[in-house]
Amino acid sequence: MNLASIFPGSAVFIDTNILIHSRTGKSQECTRFLAECASGNLTAYTSTVVLAEFSHRMMLIECKEMGLTTANPAKAMREQPALVRNLSIYADDIRQLLG
Repeated sequence: MNLASIFPGSAVFIDTNILIHSRTGKSQECTRFLAECASGNLTAYTSTVVLAEFSHRMMLIECKEMGLTTANPAKAMREQPALVRNLSIYADDIRQLLG
């Protein structure tokens, strides 16, 4: 099943990969799907676990894009807590998602 085949009015659960693929521009299908949810054509649900994973993964992506980490961004973030304090784009992504 692809996302475009979901019937209008359906209730859907949004998992982390849908959010990540849309936010990073890797899937126009995911972006269209989220637009359908935002417009009210689909009733969307997610969980705090998904939001936490989205936040964490966006932090890792932001670190990589800023060139602030090695091949293991989670380790670099643990070893350099000041690095995490300099991140902000992931927080904007969460606010936008919840808005």
